[in-house]
Amino acid sequence: MFDDRNNCQHLMNFFVILYRNKMDHLPTEFDIQKLYDDKMTYDIIKKTARDTGLTVDEIFELIGPCWLDWIETSPYATLIHVIGPNLYCLLNNLNTLYDHLGASFTHMMPPEFKCQETQDPQVYRLHYYSNRKHLKGMAIGIIRDIARSLYNLKIDISVLYDGIAENRLAYKNHIILEIHELGPYNTSRPMKATISSAELKLLTSNDSLICHVGEDKQNGCYISDSIFNSIFPFHIIFDHELKIRRTGNSISKKLMQIYPYNNTYRPRLNELFQCLKPPLMLTLNNILDNINSDFIMEAIDQESLGHYQTFQLKGQMIRLMDDNSYILYMSSLVVKKLHELKRQGFYISDFPLHDKSRDLLLLHQYHQVEKDLNSKVETLTAQLQQSTTLLQAEKSKVNQLMSSMMPAAMKKLAQDGQIVRAQHCPEISLLIASLVGITSLCNEKEPMQVIGLINTLLSQFDSLLDDSSVYKLETIGDIYMITSGLSQPQEDHAEVTAELGLNMLDHIDSLLSLDGDYSIQLRIGIHSGSVIAGVIKSAVPRYCIYGNTVKIASRIEGYGVPGTIHISSATQR
Repeated sequence: MFDDRNNCQHLMNFFVILYRNKMDHLPTEFDIQKLYDDKMTYDIIKKTARDTGLTVDEIFELIGPCWLDWIETSPYATLIHVIGPNLYCLLNNLNTLYDHLGASFTHMMPPEFKCQETQDPQVYRLHYYSNRKHLKGMAIGIIRDIARSLYNLKIDISVLYDGIAENRLAYKNHIILEIHELGPYNTSRPMKATISSAELKLLTSNDSLICHVGEDKQNGCYISDSIFNSIFPFHIIFDHELKIRRTGNSISKKLMQIYPYNNTYRPRLNELFQCLKPPLMLTLNNILDNINSDFIMEAIDQESLGHYQTFQLKGQMIRLMDDNSYILYMSSLVVKKLHELKRQGFYISDFPLHDKSRDLLLLHQYHQVEKDLNSKVETLTAQLQQSTTLLQAEKSKVNQLMSSMMPAAMKKLAQDGQIVRAQHCPEISLLIASLVGITSLCNEKEPMQVIGLINTLLSQFDSLLDDSSVYKLETIGDIYMITSGLSQPQEDHAEVTAELGLNMLDHIDSLLSLDGDYSIQLRIGIHSGSVIAGVIKSAVPRYCIYGNTVKIASRIEGYGVPGTIHISSATQR
């Protein structure tokens, strides 16, 4: 059941259910940069175990693939792919990943890992040290998923020890996991080399570019060739004919990919490398003449290598013999970014622990992550500013819409989140105007001509409503309704309404005088009295008025004479 990646998603879905149920002390959202109490984690896991019937270790094992999913979608995805060429190397250098994460998560208490070989090259043991208990299930889930996802490797993991390491001052919780490589997980996918099939063979085989130079077997030899090759994995020793006699472990693996081993012929230095600095032909005399200079050498393109995997070495030349019969090129790999390391076919495990190139690579990756995060912050800030501008524009549109739906005083109440209550208005004046002749015009003109004319006329009328003392209630067909004194008491509401009616007549006369082809007149009726006003909520909320005043104003307009204003006695008074 633990090989089913969908279980990880099911577990996350269950956690979401817990969030919705509002467990005590459980936040609704988590901040990746914030440090949370371990009690919260254990409470979630224990409740999940109770509700699913699984054990705590099984739940933690299910979380393992989720950790790898997070790494793959994080800025640290490249790092997990360049730690080691096989599972053994990755696990043996896993502390490097946690050291790098510690630069970003300063309060993190990372575990420690150490691999131990056995007599069987397909079986090795992982020592796992942590300040936390009950996390062996998570470690098993992570290792199992890394083996499958990164190396297409099926493994069996058993727990040999789960206890306390008394000889340690910290990270005393000690777990020993025995890992057995079973073969490819998916036979249709290529399986990367494992420690049993590649690493050990290369380091112990005589059929390689490693060739001992006068191995000192006498007493007092403090360092063997194999140890020297491991400590300085990028060194090259060549003779006076530039024939390569010995190489470090990491460069040896790479050179064997470029230049397959031949028992009868050993490649020369100038056949595999070209000197970039100083820009000289690789000859013994040129090397000796510039013995005190830095040498940067680049691997020459080979058919088996391809330009995309070329690499550079930087170091110094050292005479090993007075007669210059052997020269040591003590160098290190030139690489600045993790993705370059991956492109060149090397791994962090190729660097010895004492080599500061590890730290420089991780430091650059840390700065790159910071740079990417700053870039994202700048992008989000620009998007936020753009969204704010759009929001202000939308707010302006909403304000205009609300202004057309209700008086200014009511609009302010609605914007403040207050209830717009219905009210009784004792004294207002209501103007109702209609366009006479529109019906016959519809039969004579094109539809767009009629609509364009009506739109022009009503736009002209709207331009007269800048005065806050008047408010347009609505426009229905050829009917135009305006009121004064509605939003707040106003003594001259009748005069304001009558003056507005006169201005409307002037505008329609001046507009139609420019085109005598339209026979339209404006008929206006005005009445003053009391109404009830309020917002009617439907698909589109509308501010409406009701009462006998509305009926009388409508009748006065209906019986009026086109081209004139018909007012009631109440308005006249």
